Amino acid sequence: MSPRPKKNRVPIPAHVAAEVLFLADRTCCVCRDRNRPVQIHHIDDDPGNNLVQNLSVLCLECHRETQISGGFDRKLDAAQVTLYRDDWLRVVADARATSGSLRDEDRTVGVEVELATSLAEIYRDQEDWVGLALHYWSIGNDDLAARYTSKAIEAGVSVQTKVLLCTRIAGCANLVTTAEIEEALTDTSDWTSRARRLRDLGRTAEAVSEYISGIQRRLNDGNVFTAAYYLKELSESSLIAELFKIALAESVAEDDLWWQQRAMQELGWTEQRRNLLLQNAERIRAEGATHFLRELAWAESDEQAYVKARMDEARSRAALRVTRETTGKHD
Repeated sequence: MSPRPKKNRVPIPAHVAAEVLFLADRTCCVCRDRNRPVQIHHIDDDPGNNLVQNLSVLCLECHRETQISGGFDRKLDAAQVTLYRDDWLRVVADARATSGSLRDEDRTVGVEVELATSLAEIYRDQEDWVGLALHYWSIGNDDLAARYTSKAIEAGVSVQTKVLLCTRIAGCANLVTTAEIEEALTDTSDWTSRARRLRDLGRTAEAVSEYISGIQRRLNDGNVFTAAYYLKELSESSLIAELFKIALAESVAEDDLWWQQRAMQELGWTEQRRNLLLQNAERIRAEGATHFLRELAWAESDEQAYVKARMDEARSRAALRVTRETTGKHD
Protein backbone atom coordinates (compact mmCIF):
# COMPACT_ATOMS: atom_id res chain seq x y z
CA MET A 1 0.00 0.00 0.00
CA SER A 2 1.45 3.35 -1.01
CA PRO A 3 1.97 5.95 1.74
CA ARG A 4 -0.56 8.75 2.07
CA PRO A 5 0.50 11.88 0.15
CA LYS A 6 1.75 14.66 2.39
CA LYS A 7 -0.34 17.78 2.57
CA ASN A 8 1.28 21.01 1.54
CA ARG A 9 2.41 23.10 4.49
CA VAL A 10 1.54 26.78 4.25
CA PRO A 11 3.25 29.07 6.78
CA ILE A 12 0.80 30.55 9.28
CA PRO A 13 0.55 34.31 8.59
CA ALA A 14 2.12 36.35 11.37
CA HIS A 15 -1.12 38.20 12.21
CA VAL A 16 -3.03 34.90 12.46
CA ALA A 17 -0.38 33.35 14.72
CA ALA A 18 -0.40 36.47 16.91
CA GLU A 19 -4.19 36.33 17.26
CA VAL A 20 -4.20 32.62 18.12
CA LEU A 21 -1.46 33.03 20.73
CA PHE A 22 -3.14 36.07 22.25
CA LEU A 23 -6.55 34.39 22.52
CA ALA A 24 -4.92 31.44 24.32
CA ASP A 25 -2.70 33.62 26.52
CA ARG A 26 0.32 31.82 24.99
CA THR A 27 -0.68 28.76 27.04
CA CYS A 28 -1.38 25.14 26.10
CA CYS A 29 -5.16 24.65 26.07
CA VAL A 30 -4.87 21.05 27.33
CA CYS A 31 -2.43 21.07 30.27
CA ARG A 32 -2.63 24.86 30.79
CA ASP A 33 0.92 24.97 32.18
CA ARG A 34 2.17 28.47 31.38
CA ASN A 35 5.81 27.46 31.92
CA ARG A 36 5.90 25.08 28.97
CA PRO A 37 6.98 26.20 25.49
CA VAL A 38 4.11 26.11 23.02
CA GLN A 39 3.41 25.76 19.33
CA ILE A 40 0.37 26.24 17.11
CA HIS A 41 -1.37 23.02 16.14
CA HIS A 42 -3.60 22.40 13.09
CA ILE A 43 -6.63 20.64 14.54
CA ASP A 44 -7.60 18.88 11.30
CA ASP A 45 -3.95 17.88 10.62
CA ASP A 46 -3.98 19.95 7.43
CA PRO A 47 -0.92 22.25 7.60
CA GLY A 48 -2.41 24.36 4.85
CA ASN A 49 -5.61 25.19 6.73
CA ASN A 50 -4.63 28.31 8.65
CA LEU A 51 -8.10 29.47 9.63
CA VAL A 52 -8.20 30.65 13.24
CA GLN A 53 -10.95 28.15 14.07
CA ASN A 54 -8.65 25.32 12.94
CA LEU A 55 -5.73 26.36 15.15
CA SER A 56 -5.01 25.66 18.79
CA VAL A 57 -2.07 26.31 21.11
CA LEU A 58 -0.41 23.17 22.51
CA CYS A 59 2.77 22.51 24.45
CA LEU A 60 5.27 20.10 22.89
CA GLU A 61 4.20 17.22 25.14
CA CYS A 62 0.48 17.60 24.45
CA HIS A 63 1.20 18.06 20.76
CA ARG A 64 3.02 14.72 20.81
CA GLU A 65 -0.23 13.11 21.98
CA THR A 66 -1.95 14.26 18.79
CA GLN A 67 0.61 12.30 16.75
CA ILE A 68 0.14 8.91 18.47
CA SER A 69 -0.82 6.04 16.18
CA GLY A 70 -1.15 2.49 17.45
CA GLY A 71 0.07 1.16 20.79
CA PHE A 72 -1.73 1.53 24.08
CA ASP A 73 -1.60 5.32 24.44
CA ARG A 74 -4.75 7.30 23.76
CA LYS A 75 -4.46 9.76 20.92
CA LEU A 76 -5.53 13.35 21.56
CA ASP A 77 -7.83 13.62 18.57
CA ALA A 78 -9.32 16.64 16.81
CA ALA A 79 -12.62 16.52 18.69
CA GLN A 80 -10.87 16.49 22.07
CA VAL A 81 -8.50 19.29 21.11
CA THR A 82 -11.49 21.37 19.99
CA LEU A 83 -13.21 20.85 23.33
CA TYR A 84 -10.11 21.83 25.31
CA ARG A 85 -9.43 24.80 23.01
CA ASP A 86 -12.97 26.20 23.17
CA ASP A 87 -13.13 25.85 26.95
CA TRP A 88 -9.71 27.43 27.46
CA LEU A 89 -10.51 30.39 25.21
CA ARG A 90 -13.68 30.95 27.23
CA VAL A 91 -11.69 30.89 30.49
CA VAL A 92 -9.15 33.37 29.13
CA ALA A 93 -11.82 35.72 27.76
CA ASP A 94 -13.85 35.61 30.99
CA ALA A 95 -10.78 36.28 33.11
CA ARG A 96 -9.74 39.25 30.99
CA ALA A 97 -13.26 40.65 31.10
CA THR A 98 -13.46 40.51 34.90
CA SER A 99 -9.99 41.07 36.30
CA GLY A 100 -7.74 41.54 33.32
CA SER A 101 -5.55 38.58 34.30
CA LEU A 102 -5.78 34.86 34.85
CA ARG A 103 -5.76 33.28 38.28
CA ASP A 104 -3.82 30.08 38.91
CA GLU A 105 -7.06 28.18 39.49
CA ASP A 106 -8.28 29.27 36.04
CA ARG A 107 -5.42 27.29 34.53
CA THR A 108 -6.50 24.03 36.11
CA VAL A 109 -8.19 21.70 33.67
CA GLY A 110 -11.86 21.78 34.65
CA VAL A 111 -13.60 18.61 35.73
CA GLU A 112 -16.35 19.31 33.19
CA VAL A 113 -13.87 19.42 30.30
CA GLU A 114 -12.21 16.18 31.35
CA LEU A 115 -15.63 14.58 31.73
CA ALA A 116 -16.74 15.86 28.31
CA THR A 117 -13.70 14.35 26.59
CA SER A 118 -14.06 11.07 28.51
CA LEU A 119 -17.73 10.74 27.59
CA ALA A 120 -16.90 11.47 23.96
CA GLU A 121 -14.33 8.66 24.01
CA ILE A 122 -16.88 6.22 25.46
CA TYR A 123 -19.45 7.02 22.77
CA ARG A 124 -16.81 6.88 20.04
CA ASP A 125 -15.41 3.53 21.24
CA GLN A 126 -18.94 2.08 21.26
CA GLU A 127 -19.63 3.66 17.85
CA ASP A 128 -22.67 5.29 19.43
CA TRP A 129 -22.92 8.11 16.90
CA VAL A 130 -26.33 9.22 18.19
CA GLY A 131 -24.97 9.54 21.73
CA LEU A 132 -21.92 11.38 20.41
CA ALA A 133 -24.04 13.83 18.39
CA LEU A 134 -26.28 14.58 21.38
CA HIS A 135 -23.23 14.86 23.65
CA TYR A 136 -21.62 17.52 21.46
CA TRP A 137 -24.98 19.28 21.12
CA SER A 138 -25.37 19.37 24.92
CA ILE A 139 -22.00 21.12 25.36
CA GLY A 140 -22.63 23.60 22.56
CA ASN A 141 -20.33 22.24 19.85
CA ASP A 142 -22.69 22.50 16.87
CA ASP A 143 -20.09 21.57 14.23
CA LEU A 144 -19.23 18.22 15.81
CA ALA A 145 -22.88 17.59 16.68
CA ALA A 146 -23.83 18.05 13.02
CA ARG A 147 -20.93 15.88 11.85
CA TYR A 148 -21.96 12.94 14.04
CA THR A 149 -25.63 13.43 13.23
CA SER A 150 -24.77 12.79 9.59
CA LYS A 151 -22.68 9.78 10.60
CA ALA A 152 -25.51 8.39 12.74
CA ILE A 153 -28.01 8.72 9.88
CA GLU A 154 -25.59 7.04 7.48
CA ALA A 155 -25.21 4.15 9.93
CA GLY A 156 -28.99 3.82 10.19
CA VAL A 157 -31.37 5.10 12.86
CA SER A 158 -35.10 5.00 13.52
CA VAL A 159 -37.36 7.74 12.19
CA GLN A 160 -37.93 8.91 15.77
CA THR A 161 -34.19 9.27 16.38
CA LYS A 162 -33.59 10.92 13.02
CA VAL A 163 -36.24 13.53 13.74
CA LEU A 164 -34.84 14.07 17.24
CA LEU A 165 -31.36 14.78 15.89
CA CYS A 166 -32.36 16.83 12.87
CA THR A 167 -34.81 19.10 14.67
CA ARG A 168 -32.53 19.72 17.64
CA ILE A 169 -29.08 20.13 16.09
CA ALA A 170 -28.28 23.22 14.04
CA GLY A 171 -27.61 22.71 10.35
CA CYS A 172 -29.32 19.30 10.09
CA ALA A 173 -32.91 20.26 9.22
CA ASN A 174 -32.32 19.42 5.56
CA LEU A 175 -31.57 15.78 6.46
CA VAL A 176 -35.17 14.98 7.44
CA THR A 177 -38.38 15.18 5.41
CA THR A 178 -41.75 16.61 6.39
CA ALA A 179 -43.27 13.14 6.02
CA GLU A 180 -40.72 11.70 8.47
CA ILE A 181 -41.47 14.46 10.98
CA GLU A 182 -45.21 13.80 10.85
CA GLU A 183 -44.60 10.04 11.12
CA ALA A 184 -42.46 10.54 14.23
CA LEU A 185 -45.09 12.78 15.85
CA THR A 186 -47.88 10.31 15.08
CA ASP A 187 -46.08 7.13 16.09
CA THR A 188 -44.93 8.16 19.56
CA SER A 189 -47.22 7.65 22.55
CA ASP A 190 -44.76 9.50 24.78
CA TRP A 191 -46.24 12.95 25.31
CA THR A 192 -42.94 14.38 26.55
CA SER A 193 -41.15 13.35 23.35
CA ARG A 194 -43.97 14.77 21.25
CA ALA A 195 -43.96 18.06 23.19
CA ARG A 196 -40.19 18.40 22.76
CA ARG A 197 -40.29 17.58 19.05
CA LEU A 198 -43.03 20.16 18.51
CA ARG A 199 -40.95 22.67 20.49
CA ASP A 200 -37.84 21.98 18.40
CA LEU A 201 -39.90 22.32 15.22
CA GLY A 202 -41.09 25.77 16.28
CA ARG A 203 -44.73 24.65 16.57
CA THR A 204 -45.12 26.64 19.75
CA ALA A 205 -48.83 26.50 20.48
CA GLU A 206 -49.00 22.74 19.82
CA ALA A 207 -45.96 22.13 22.03
CA VAL A 208 -47.40 24.13 24.94
CA SER A 209 -50.74 22.36 24.59
CA GLU A 210 -48.97 18.98 24.70
CA TYR A 211 -46.98 19.97 27.78
CA ILE A 212 -50.05 21.27 29.63
CA SER A 213 -52.26 18.28 28.84
CA GLY A 214 -49.46 15.88 29.82
CA ILE A 215 -48.79 17.73 33.07
CA GLN A 216 -52.51 17.71 33.88
CA ARG A 217 -52.68 13.95 33.31
CA ARG A 218 -49.71 13.37 35.62
CA LEU A 219 -51.39 15.45 38.34
CA ASN A 220 -54.62 13.50 37.88
CA ASP A 221 -52.62 10.27 38.24
CA GLY A 222 -51.01 11.54 41.44
CA ASN A 223 -47.54 11.70 39.85
CA VAL A 224 -46.65 15.07 41.32
CA PHE A 225 -42.90 14.89 40.73
CA THR A 226 -43.28 14.25 36.99
CA ALA A 227 -45.82 17.05 36.72
CA ALA A 228 -43.54 19.45 38.57
CA TYR A 229 -40.50 18.41 36.50
CA TYR A 230 -42.13 19.08 33.15
CA LEU A 231 -43.84 22.23 34.38
CA LYS A 232 -40.34 23.47 35.31
CA GLU A 233 -39.03 22.42 31.88
CA LEU A 234 -41.86 24.32 30.20
CA SER A 235 -41.33 27.44 32.30
CA GLU A 236 -37.57 27.47 31.62
CA SER A 237 -37.95 26.95 27.88
CA SER A 238 -38.40 29.66 25.27
CA LEU A 239 -41.98 28.56 24.64
CA ILE A 240 -43.60 31.16 26.89
CA ALA A 241 -41.70 33.99 25.21
CA GLU A 242 -42.62 32.55 21.81
CA LEU A 243 -46.30 32.59 22.78
CA PHE A 244 -46.04 36.27 23.70
CA LYS A 245 -44.41 36.92 20.31
CA ILE A 246 -47.33 35.18 18.61
CA ALA A 247 -49.74 37.28 20.68
CA LEU A 248 -47.82 40.40 19.66
CA ALA A 249 -48.03 39.50 15.97
CA GLU A 250 -51.78 38.91 16.29
CA SER A 251 -52.36 42.23 18.09
CA VAL A 252 -50.35 44.06 15.42
CA ALA A 253 -52.48 42.46 12.71
CA GLU A 254 -55.62 43.54 14.59
CA ASP A 255 -54.21 47.02 15.33
CA ASP A 256 -54.83 46.40 19.03
CA LEU A 257 -52.45 48.86 20.66
CA TRP A 258 -53.13 47.82 24.26
CA TRP A 259 -52.19 44.18 23.74
CA GLN A 260 -49.20 45.12 21.61
CA GLN A 261 -47.66 47.04 24.49
CA ARG A 262 -48.69 44.36 27.01
CA ALA A 263 -46.97 41.64 24.98
CA MET A 264 -43.85 43.81 24.77
CA GLN A 265 -44.03 44.36 28.53
CA GLU A 266 -44.11 40.61 29.21
CA LEU A 267 -41.24 40.06 26.77
CA GLY A 268 -39.15 42.66 28.59
CA TRP A 269 -38.87 44.84 25.49
CA THR A 270 -38.83 48.07 27.47
CA GLU A 271 -37.53 50.48 24.85
CA GLN A 272 -39.72 49.10 22.07
CA ARG A 273 -42.75 49.39 24.35
CA ARG A 274 -41.88 52.95 25.35
CA ASN A 275 -41.44 53.97 21.71
CA LEU A 276 -44.77 52.37 20.75
CA LEU A 277 -46.62 54.30 23.45
CA LEU A 278 -44.93 57.60 22.60
CA GLN A 279 -45.62 57.18 18.88
CA ASN A 280 -49.31 56.64 19.66
CA ALA A 281 -49.66 59.27 22.42
CA GLU A 282 -52.32 61.27 20.54
CA ARG A 283 -54.45 58.18 19.93
CA ILE A 284 -54.17 57.08 23.58
CA ARG A 285 -55.22 60.50 24.88
CA ALA A 286 -58.13 60.60 22.45
CA GLU A 287 -59.41 57.22 23.69
CA GLY A 288 -59.06 58.40 27.29
CA ALA A 289 -58.85 54.92 28.90
CA THR A 290 -57.42 55.36 32.40
CA HIS A 291 -55.25 52.23 32.30
CA PHE A 292 -53.81 53.32 28.95
CA LEU A 293 -53.12 56.87 30.18
CA ARG A 294 -51.21 55.30 33.09
CA GLU A 295 -48.90 53.47 30.69
CA LEU A 296 -48.44 56.59 28.55
CA ALA A 297 -47.49 58.58 31.68
CA TRP A 298 -44.87 55.91 32.41
CA ALA A 299 -43.49 56.18 28.87
CA GLU A 300 -43.31 59.98 29.12
CA SER A 301 -41.77 59.85 32.61
CA ASP A 302 -44.58 62.15 33.76
CA GLU A 303 -44.87 61.40 37.48
CA GLN A 304 -47.85 63.69 38.10
CA ALA A 305 -49.83 62.21 35.22
CA TYR A 306 -48.91 58.72 36.40
CA VAL A 307 -50.11 59.39 39.97
CA LYS A 308 -53.35 60.95 38.65
CA ALA A 309 -53.99 57.94 36.37
CA ARG A 310 -53.42 55.51 39.25
CA MET A 311 -55.81 57.45 41.50
CA ASP A 312 -58.47 57.59 38.77
CA GLU A 313 -58.07 53.83 38.33
CA ALA A 314 -58.52 53.26 42.06
CA ARG A 315 -61.71 55.33 42.10
CA SER A 316 -63.15 53.42 39.16
CA ARG A 317 -62.32 50.03 40.68
CA ALA A 318 -63.72 51.03 44.08
CA ALA A 319 -66.97 52.20 42.52
CA LEU A 320 -67.24 48.98 40.49
CA ARG A 321 -66.66 46.79 43.55
CA VAL A 322 -69.27 48.68 45.59
CA THR A 323 -71.79 48.32 42.76
CA ARG A 324 -71.13 44.58 42.48
CA GLU A 325 -71.49 44.01 46.21
CA THR A 326 -74.67 46.11 46.35
CA THR A 327 -76.38 44.46 43.40
CA GLY A 328 -74.94 40.99 43.99
CA LYS A 329 -73.73 40.83 40.38
CA HIS A 330 -70.18 39.54 40.22
CA ASP A 331 -69.91 38.58 36.55
